[in-house]
Amino acid sequence: GRSLTDDDRTNIERLLRSKGIPLTSKHSPTGSPLVILHDTASSLEKKNFEKHKKEGRGPLGLGVSVWVTRQGATLLARLQDFYEPYRPTTTQFEKAADILRQDQRESLFRQVWQSTTENGHTQALKEALSNKDLEKNEIEMQYQSAITQLDSSSDKILTTATWTVESICKTLNDGDQSIAKVGKLSELKNACGGIKNYFEIRNQRVKNSVPIEIGQFGDTCKEGDDKCDRNSCNAKNRNLIKFDKKSPILILNMKT
Repeated sequence: GRSLTDDDRTNIERLLRSKGIPLTSKHSPTGSPLVILHDTASSLEKKNFEKHKKEGRGPLGLGVSVWVTRQGATLLARLQDFYEPYRPTTTQFEKAADILRQDQRESLFRQVWQSTTENGHTQALKEALSNKDLEKNEIEMQYQSAITQLDSSSDKILTTATWTVESICKTLNDGDQSIAKVGKLSELKNACGGIKNYFEIRNQRVKNSVPIEIGQFGDTCKEGDDKCDRNSCNAKNRNLIKFDKKSPILILNMKT
């Protein structure tokens, strides 16, 4: 509820430099920026830290910028481009589920895909995965997964496939009607029209949000025991360690 002081800014800059994080971003928020704090049920064991960090690129991973454990260890996963417009969504708000339900969204995505030529598919997939700092094998895996999801009538449509549909509609809206299959132009226009508002709102929300995952609870599970229940969303889980008196203070400090 107060503005940052000069001392605040100096301390923040010092911390960013010490972590090798640029003081400027390639992108800037276009509205009111949000720092979204999640209390997570995801495993924050040390062995997963490097995995989260390596996957903090393009469509890979969970789209989380920062992971914070109950011990205070912090993993910076995607902060080289703080307000990045292209990453996996982390909340229903970012997915714009209030604008378009998942079943409606995925039905329109498949209509777009089915109305587009094979060449249009290829070009859209290349556009979706370009400049995302991906390795060759990662691109191939994402490419095939997106095709499988969009060809299927029931698979959940994930990040790369979503970007591919967006690229198809952008090409169409830029005036290239050759991307439509013969006799499918009207269907393609209608499907792209049905998701235009969705993409505008979704993209606005993603690039204005910085998601942080906080492991609020501890557990009594031994490291490496994959059968032990670590689900912190289940209040009845007997493996959970309760808050100590300092935990809420740590979370409040993160919030400010």
